[in-house]
Amino acid sequence: MGLEVSPRKMRECAHFWFEVESEIGVSERDQRWEDPALLPRAGDLVDVKKFLESTIVPDDLSGLL
Repeated sequence: MGLEVSPRKMRECAHFWFEVESEIGVSERDQRWEDPALLPRAGDLVDVKKFLESTIVPDDLSGLL
């Protein structure tokens, strides 16, 4: 199985993960890889802060009911 990624997309991804690390640190960044639901989609590469906000799980889940 092969995966082809353009050089431009590779740069966008590298920049995205650099920004994620800058915002939340290495260990939090690495935790994103533990659950496929937390991984970004192509559209998420544009706005790191929006992506991170979309993956926050509140401590008190009662507000979600």
